Amino acid sequence: MNRNLWIAIGFMAMGMSLIPVGDAIAKQLSNTTAYSAPFLAWARFGLGACVLLPLAFRTAESRQLPKTFFLKQSLRGLLIALTVVTIIKAVSLSPIAEVFGCFFIGPVLSVVLSIFVLNEKASLAQWVSVVLGFIGVLLVVQPGFLGFEATSNTQDVDRSGLYWALLAGVFYGSFLVATRWAASVGPPLSQVAVQFAVAALLITPFAIANLISVGLVSVPLLIASSLSSVLANYFSIQALGRVTAAALAPVVYMQVVAATIIGLLFFNESLSMVASMGLALIIFSGFFRMRMPALKVEG
Repeated sequence: MNRNLWIAIGFMAMGMSLIPVGDAIAKQLSNTTAYSAPFLAWARFGLGACVLLPLAFRTAESRQLPKTFFLKQSLRGLLIALTVVTIIKAVSLSPIAEVFGCFFIGPVLSVVLSIFVLNEKASLAQWVSVVLGFIGVLLVVQPGFLGFEATSNTQDVDRSGLYWALLAGVFYGSFLVATRWAASVGPPLSQVAVQFAVAALLITPFAIANLISVGLVSVPLLIASSLSSVLANYFSIQALGRVTAAALAPVVYMQVVAATIIGLLFFNESLSMVASMGLALIIFSGFFRMRMPALKVEG
């Protein structure tokens, strides 16, 4: 591999690792304060917008954006706001590694949605990866209707957060499709900046109510959670500016690896054998899609 690709992989790995870091901080805040998931999401998006908007709109290209840009970014902002609120709710209730395993229903769903919404075609490898990824998610969730029991090695674990994680994955899969739909309407940094601003505005009424009742506490952790999100997006942009998204796709699964390590080290969360198999299958499905030949099948 050339030097530029290694640099891009390094940026992407840092970005993907920082996503569960931000959610782990949100989990800690949920456990130690009365902050709600909407408020924690609002704090993240609000600071992110304050950092990214001035950077984005310093360029002439960003100051001449078409009206369709703001329409499309508004949809993306709504979907990412729903994603982050539900994922924070999920990690506040359940082990973070299992939450991220369920959350990865999003990339699986995006393949299906892109066929019906964007009229794209899926390769045979993509369809196989969808099936493998879905089976992996089922192994992580271990739903009762399939005869699974809650088998996590951690005593008295609340698994209700996994259903919030599935909902977050649905929103995220929709967000990925909306991102493809909106990809050509403006520079990436401007898209992320406006996305953050729209998300913050949409959540503001819920966040303000919580802030009034609780007050402003744990400010360093709030800032750390927000900066983790900003840096994750910044590193991802740096990576995608160097090589293609396809070359970096497997690195996205660093989120699952990082979430597992964080859960073990900081929250004393262990995984059952079944959940571990599910996470491994989800990661394998991503690499399988990258390595198999692109035999097209009609969707």
